[in-house]
Amino acid sequence: MRNILNMNSLTIFLVLIPIFVLVLYLFLDDCSKLSNTIEGWTNYQQKPLGNWYTGFDPLEFYDVPRYRTPYRYPVCHIKDYPIKHCAHLD
Repeated sequence: MRNILNMNSLTIFLVLIPIFVLVLYLFLDDCSKLSNTIEGWTNYQQKPLGNWYTGFDPLEFYDVPRYRTPYRYPVCHIKDYPIKHCAHLD
């Protein structure tokens, strides 16, 4: 009986050790790639109303014509994020 337990534990170790080494290698390989990433966050201003937002580089826009003014157009509220500005009630 004791010999069977030793064989089972040996088999478990022979299977688990390569799996552990593989997972460790994949984790360390992924972590090394994270240090090379550069995030290009930038602030931009929405043109017709002047609201400020945050986006990542490169910023690409497409023209969407506005057929009406925002709700209660001249009314706006002060926002502090990302830059202090007057944001309209969209």
